[in-house]
Amino acid sequence: MYNDNYNDLYIGANGKIKAPQNSANLFSQYVNCEEINNLKYLDTSNVKDMNAMFTDCISLTNLDISNFDTINATNMEKMFKSCRKLETILLGQDFNKLNGTDMFADTPALRKVISHSPTPLELGRDININDSMLLYVVDETGCEADPVYEDVFGTKDGTGD
Repeated sequence: MYNDNYNDLYIGANGKIKAPQNSANLFSQYVNCEEINNLKYLDTSNVKDMNAMFTDCISLTNLDISNFDTINATNMEKMFKSCRKLETILLGQDFNKLNGTDMFADTPALRKVISHSPTPLELGRDININDSMLLYVVDETGCEADPVYEDVFGTKDGTGD
């Protein structure tokens, strides 16, 4: 079933909303949703399953999940799969891994994944990145450093060769 009646999704609360341990498909298939507002209120610190959390959000262009905590996440498969218009993902200091199989499959517009993690991200082999995606790491002053090609593509020049 597609959730096709919403262009913008808003999360509101007095305080934090605890996401369920199984948050698989939590926002998936909001096909007309261009923006998810106030994800800062979603507490993901106890989430174990993020499988397909944003899958098929085909109209979403930018995603700020800078408050997400992935320390307990064990399944991140297909987390952003088929988010075809998604251009930028902003990760926070507690988003410490990109390791789900096909995590970025069918995301042709994705150009930037910006990480504020003070420690290196755990990167999986089968995350299925596109050829033009770059991982940026932001330092403690907020300055965006040069893209980290070798961590995402395996080589300095970004070709994977």
